[in-house]
Amino acid sequence: MQTKCTPAQRAAEYLKRVAALTGAKQIGVDSYWLRAGHRDFLVDYKFVSLIAPHGKSTCFSVAADPDMPSAEVVASALLHLKNNPRLFKKWRKQNGENSRDLRSRRMGRRLETHIS
Repeated sequence: MQTKCTPAQRAAEYLKRVAALTGAKQIGVDSYWLRAGHRDFLVDYKFVSLIAPHGKSTCFSVAADPDMPSAEVVASALLHLKNNPRLFKKWRKQNGENSRDLRSRRMGRRLETHIS
């Protein structure tokens, strides 16, 4: 007899496979570090951050269906960025260079201390 999985459980298993495929490393509970196209990204279910040197990190919110499991949102973002790392540059141009926010700068500084 097969046990039924919830959508959240299936999404979590899918995220594990996507992380292994893309080479993303889990940081914390819901965040993944991805190196793609000579760029470093921090991806969670609400934000995608480009981690750049000298405090020039940029962060964009992730648009997703409210009913979509958070693990599925992260997996989708990881696949998009791995397949096309320049996608983030297009988002930045579309939203303007002034889209940096305080949260992304703080996040970048925190990550530098974790990685070093």
